[in-house]
Amino acid sequence: MINHIAACLLALLAPLQSPDLPKILQKIEETRNAPYAQRMPWVSRLRSVRTDEARRAALELFRKETHDTLRGMLLGHAAGLSGLGETMREVLGAKGSLQVFQVAAEYLLARDGADGLRFCLELMDRKNDKSLHQAVLATLGKRDGAEERAAFLERFAKEPANTRYMVLIRLRNAKGPHLDKVRRASMTDSYAALAREAIRQLAAEGDQEALARARELADGKSPRVHASVLFEILLRAPVPGDLPRLGRLLTWPTPRMNKQLDKALPRLAMLEGAKDWAVGPGAKAKIVSVRRFAVRLLAQMQGTEVATALLRLAGDADPAVRRSAIFALAERRDERVVSVLEKAFKRRSLDSKLDALEGLDLVLGDTPEFQARLLRYAKSGPGDLRLLALDLGRRHGLRCLLALLPNLLKNKDWRLRIAGLEIATDLRDAASVPILIQALANQEGRLAEDCRRALQSLTRIYFYRYQDWQAWWKQEKATFVLPPPEEKKKQDKKPRRGARRAMNRTSSSFYGIPVVSHRVVYVLDVSGSMSAPMGTGTTRLKVAQEALIRTLTTSPKQSFVNVVFFETRVDAYAKKLAGLKKRGQLERLIDFIRGQKPRGGTNLHGALVEAMGDKRADTVFVLSDGAPSAGAITDPTALVDDILRRNRTRKIVFHCISIGTKSPLLERLARETGGRYQVQ
Repeated sequence: MINHIAACLLALLAPLQSPDLPKILQKIEETRNAPYAQRMPWVSRLRSVRTDEARRAALELFRKETHDTLRGMLLGHAAGLSGLGETMREVLGAKGSLQVFQVAAEYLLARDGADGLRFCLELMDRKNDKSLHQAVLATLGKRDGAEERAAFLERFAKEPANTRYMVLIRLRNAKGPHLDKVRRASMTDSYAALAREAIRQLAAEGDQEALARARELADGKSPRVHASVLFEILLRAPVPGDLPRLGRLLTWPTPRMNKQLDKALPRLAMLEGAKDWAVGPGAKAKIVSVRRFAVRLLAQMQGTEVATALLRLAGDADPAVRRSAIFALAERRDERVVSVLEKAFKRRSLDSKLDALEGLDLVLGDTPEFQARLLRYAKSGPGDLRLLALDLGRRHGLRCLLALLPNLLKNKDWRLRIAGLEIATDLRDAASVPILIQALANQEGRLAEDCRRALQSLTRIYFYRYQDWQAWWKQEKATFVLPPPEEKKKQDKKPRRGARRAMNRTSSSFYGIPVVSHRVVYVLDVSGSMSAPMGTGTTRLKVAQEALIRTLTTSPKQSFVNVVFFETRVDAYAKKLAGLKKRGQLERLIDFIRGQKPRGGTNLHGALVEAMGDKRADTVFVLSDGAPSAGAITDPTALVDDILRRNRTRKIVFHCISIGTKSPLLERLARETGGRYQVQ
């Protein structure tokens, strides 16, 4: 029995006596000059070896290390050793980072008792280092001793507001009467960030005084600086009186706020009095964001009064309110909205006509009368209206549109030719194959490649040259049988077969995506974060600039291009696409590209709108490394919705590249416009 217990103990201790320790230490040494991402896993492996030998090795590595995060990790592991008091005093007395200082302060306060406390406080008096002060105060705030808590209260009050703010953040999950005392005192501080954090922490515990303060700020003259935090607080335990407050705070939406609202909407709609507010004061509010919020609430509700309020909002002056109300009514198949939509259709505004046609399609799309109307517009309507009618008819599977294919593919408007290719691809008919082959003879750039893709979809084969398609059809037309459509799959990381062949035929690519179009706009992020270093030692922006220069240098001379850089502002090379064959054009473009410096926020919406300005552009490449933070629209969902709405008659393909992290925004934009998306 004793032997069995001993065996079990040895089995448990085996991972702690890792035989891999020499290998781990060797790898840490070998990767000393490698990027942080390559070194961090090995340091983490070292920390998983909980032996004194591993901790002593961590201490030695700490003394050689220069990266702040890795130094903190190594010292934190070494802190498992006893007898390091003098070492930790040296660490606190030298230059260091917040993470390193906090490890040392925690060690001294936990192991040296009153002596450790006295040393830390004396050092704070001598050394005016923000990181040191934050580390000591954050450590004191978590301690239970009466002397330590008294020292925390005294020293916290003496610190500048920005230091107090950072300390509170580090104590976000800590509890104690001394912490509640400083939080309560901070709620009315003139430093907005500190007050905001204090209110958030107290409200998370259900503190009624904090909730009252949050409502007071939401009702104040300038809640913008607190908007996201107040929104989060009020959503936790809302009362009916919070509905107008939430609507007002949505004047300054963030992606997080919209995500929180989506989750909370069903619960908010069930609040007592929510329906009365939404159909009354909410729907009639002067503040646009309140009316938008009211529409979203009404979409969750049922009843005659709800439908009547939505009907009234379907004629709202704000396009977003109007569209939301129309679609909410259309989804209910409420035919009363038809008269509102018909009235909107008669307006001069093109957007009104397009919105009205989409709304009518939702209500009447399955009726023969409306489909006949779509066909009329598809045959001879004004350009943009015709494009939308063709698109809606294609989605309904109106096979009579196939009769329009020959004329569409010969049209001078390239967008109508694209619409024809989409019809041929989706409505699938063997008779379309010779029409597409003939059309290919007169296409170039993106139109030619889209034509090949349409043929590939119908035949399951791929040729690049028109002559090869023609020869194949001459041989196969008598026996050709249309194959069933391929199953739609998630976008692969690798290009599709046709794309790979196009890449081989195309001299130019951008971040590995072939540039098949001759009318392209390149949209590049130059916000401050683009100054971050890459693994190569250069910055994200430098890598992007050189990649773009290579792309332009290898582009066909008949290409027309534009380059749009964006940060808080948007800076375009030209108002319209510029021809590369013009003397000196390429050199001027390169000078413009190399002259950009990283700065400011991320006005992605403004840049995309700018890129869509020239109606000749049929392809846009977008490169960004962060979420939108500036411009007319910063919410990712609303931003993509707006660009897709603008693109319904533009037919632009967006190829998108994320730098550093995945971007659902860019991924969706690429997917829904037929482009490619990748992360670098």
